[in-house]
Amino acid sequence: MPKSRLPITVFGLLIFLLILAVVVLKFEFFKPEVRIAPDVNRVGTEKTITITAQDRLTGLREIEVTLLQGGKKVEVARQSFPRGGLLLRGIIKSHSTPVTLRPLGAGLVNGEAVLRVSVRDYSWWGWFSGNRRIIDKKVSIDSRPPDVYALSTAHNINLGGSGLIVYQAENDVPVSGVYVGKKFYRGYPKPEGPKGVYVAYFALPWDAPADVPLYLAARDEAGNTARVPFAYRIKTRRFRVDKIALSPAFLQTKMPELIQHYPDLKGNYEEVFVQVNHKIRVENDRKVAEICSRSEAGPLWTGAFLRMQNAAPMGLFADQRIYTYNGQEIDRAVHLGIDLASNERVPIQAANTGKIVFTGYLGIYGNTVIMDHGQGIFSLYAHLSSINVAPGQMVEKGMGLGCSGATGLAGGDHLHFSMLVGGTFVNPVEWWDKHWIQDNVLLKLS
Repeated sequence: MPKSRLPITVFGLLIFLLILAVVVLKFEFFKPEVRIAPDVNRVGTEKTITITAQDRLTGLREIEVTLLQGGKKVEVARQSFPRGGLLLRGIIKSHSTPVTLRPLGAGLVNGEAVLRVSVRDYSWWGWFSGNRRIIDKKVSIDSRPPDVYALSTAHNINLGGSGLIVYQAENDVPVSGVYVGKKFYRGYPKPEGPKGVYVAYFALPWDAPADVPLYLAARDEAGNTARVPFAYRIKTRRFRVDKIALSPAFLQTKMPELIQHYPDLKGNYEEVFVQVNHKIRVENDRKVAEICSRSEAGPLWTGAFLRMQNAAPMGLFADQRIYTYNGQEIDRAVHLGIDLASNERVPIQAANTGKIVFTGYLGIYGNTVIMDHGQGIFSLYAHLSSINVAPGQMVEKGMGLGCSGATGLAGGDHLHFSMLVGGTFVNPVEWWDKHWIQDNVLLKLS
């Protein structure tokens, strides 16, 4: 008889342990974890936040977001999650969801309110209702757009040129600047200026329409936005049309170099040139814009920018280039810089003080150096034969960067020099001109 009881005892013990495991797992009492990002204190007409919740044991059951004000409760979002498996636990352990708050549309008014985030899990704790984590965050509903207005005057901008505006904005405005059409140029606090005074450098692209709108913009912490026009005058101009005949020798010399860096280029050299002039050029300019999307908050430069000494201009800004081969047009492009030629492998100087943010091979530009001069202003040096600086290095005006060359899509030894404002190519001639700097920058800053 004792031998027959042993299997039953073991089986019973296993059943007991299984029941105990189920009870322990299903009756876990740890509340879900909740995070709100970004931290929100003010809510305007519309503000989007992200709610992240997680429960590693029994899984998420429900997320509820509400706004409460003066006894009124407005449901903003609610999301339920499924359960399954042997223990019927939640399938979703962690979840992030964007939530857009529109308090005025829900009938609330400007003033104090409470943002409540409630998250529940699939635990059997609390009479099978689950553990609940509630976060109450005091917020201020404020739909008033921020104040912003121009302080500087005489905003005369050349087509393809640069501009500067000095303006006043509320102290707590985290984002402000200038829109040129749909392109935004960020503003920065004015150096040594009163609190709430900002400066924004902006660009008027070479191909901007004559009626492109320009206006100041600001967004406050609550998400309210303001767009305010300011006085400006656009000076239009025509750019050169330049025909360039491609020779077999040029294609045989330059295309292998580019194929080496871009193995996906296919076809004969004429076809490769068209791919380079279209696809690779677009990729390169997108890369340049990405590099120039982050800039030092303060100015690093002083005075007019240096022009390459004893150099003849071989190509001008915004030249409309028509490329021909065997007498037939095969492609077109716009030249977004100035080509300067002197002797071969001449030393290239930094046009102004700044920080090196890129060095390396960059497609049509060949060996390239890009410098950040602060507040969205950049200079680019292309086709170099050698580079003597490295990213992160601070460089003084006139310091050597490398030597001129013919790398990239260059037909001979020269420097391709570009200036960019907020990632937009602009005419370098303005930045070489001390009178332009005096009238359009220094006088406004003073």
